[in-house]
Amino acid sequence: MKKSARRYAAEAVMRMESGGYSNIVIDNMLNNCELNDKDKNFASAIVYGVTERCVTIDEIIAKHSKTEKLSPEVRAILRCALYQIIYMDSVPDNAAVNEAVELTKEMRVRSAGGFVNAVLRGFLREGISEELKNDVRFKYSCSADVYKILSLSIGKEKTNGYLDGTFGKPPMFIRVNTLKIAQDEFIAKYEELYSKNPKIVSEADNCLIIEDTCVTDDDLFKNGLYHVQDLSSQLCVNALEPKPGMRVLDCCSAPGGKSFTLAQKMNGIGKILSCDIHKNRIQLVDEGKKRLGIKIIDTAVNDAAEYNIDFGEFDAVLCDVPCSGLGVIRRKPEIKYKKENEIAKLYGLQFEILMTSSKYVRSGGTLIYSTCSLNKSENEDIVNIFLKVAGTDFELSPFQLTPKESLNNGIRTILPEEYNSDGFFIAKLKRK
Repeated sequence: MKKSARRYAAEAVMRMESGGYSNIVIDNMLNNCELNDKDKNFASAIVYGVTERCVTIDEIIAKHSKTEKLSPEVRAILRCALYQIIYMDSVPDNAAVNEAVELTKEMRVRSAGGFVNAVLRGFLREGISEELKNDVRFKYSCSADVYKILSLSIGKEKTNGYLDGTFGKPPMFIRVNTLKIAQDEFIAKYEELYSKNPKIVSEADNCLIIEDTCVTDDDLFKNGLYHVQDLSSQLCVNALEPKPGMRVLDCCSAPGGKSFTLAQKMNGIGKILSCDIHKNRIQLVDEGKKRLGIKIIDTAVNDAAEYNIDFGEFDAVLCDVPCSGLGVIRRKPEIKYKKENEIAKLYGLQFEILMTSSKYVRSGGTLIYSTCSLNKSENEDIVNIFLKVAGTDFELSPFQLTPKESLNNGIRTILPEEYNSDGFFIAKLKRK
């Protein structure tokens, strides 16, 4: 029997429960299903929505089910049905309930049909209690640990605003590949292809916002005329102030966006060494530089935490370390459910990578430390500890993030509310 869109969605939600990343799970589902475009959009909206609202939905299930012993199939069916009832106005409540009961038959848990019906009907009768409505974990659907970390880092008011803004689709920022085409010419080609106008972003040069097309099928993408990169990530490269002829190390480069932007800002003159610890991720950089026609990037599989004497010295080192991702929840909603002990395991590695990266910086050279996190313990605290240890060699170096901003003190946290971009942290250090 042909699978329904709801069944594809429920099975994808089960895979998420087993530890899959939302973007990968959804891509696999869409690439391997037998649905038309309308049903694909419906199924992916459910999966992404359940991921965004998982804590909220599970609190409702717990209140109405009276049991914690639910099979993965039943839990997934209830999650998908409740998301439709609460958040999808296009789906009538009765249809969501009836289809959920029908789905228990499709997924071979027929005996749970009455239970599923009772839980959903109970919710429709009683609604959401005031107690739950006033619980920030319920409202923003995040772990208590994540809410605490963000509140301590940026304050409760900004945390509430940030988490409230994580629901919904983020913009797609791109950077025009100036090694192949000028921005005006690219815009003309884009308008001719799509009959739409991309939005010019004033905060960074050659940065645009485009409609969320399937870039793998886009001729402009295939011909290497642009790459996808969030504005905050592009601004991080700006802070480094790349110039033609420089020798630059990108320590944790995959999938390569910052290296590609560096190469373009260097006008294809100089040398960039892009590294990553995983061979398969370095292949992404190799594929990207080939598509974009970039000649000055060399790649290497390398552990950023261990010093490699063969690398030599560099004019600038970009150290964008592995992090909790607490600034990109809008793109990866499963990050909201992380635990504090899981995040804390990163701190030692982040400091180790920063210390190792500093050894490659020549006298007078630049070191950028960055994360896509808003967690002070991953950001300012790591930099301050580094300065205490290496303070005789390095100092913070003020930089101008955008043309409209004045110089900062060498440290800048970008909140999503500022430019509708990812949350990001940048510290610029100079070797004395």
